Amino acid sequence: MRKAIESLETVSADEKMLEAYRAREKARRDEISKLAYAEKQKAKKIAEEMFKDGVGIEKVAKYTELSVEELQGIENKVKSERN
Repeated sequence: MRKAIESLETVSADEKMLEAYRAREKARRDEISKLAYAEKQKAKKIAEEMFKDGVGIEKVAKYTELSVEELQGIENKVKSERN
């Protein structure tokens, strides 16, 4: 009976540790996602400023690492704001 109780306590402890691990991993992944989102937003803002300064799309792509499709949208937005 004692071994059964010890086994149950071990399993319960393992489940609690697993739950704590999962919570830490989720928090870590959430933080990585937040950082990636912030980095992308910063790159878009830099691209917008570069377009306002007349920099070409190829150079903006090189320095921001944004896709040409994303940059075309940003460039069109900047152009429409000028008009």
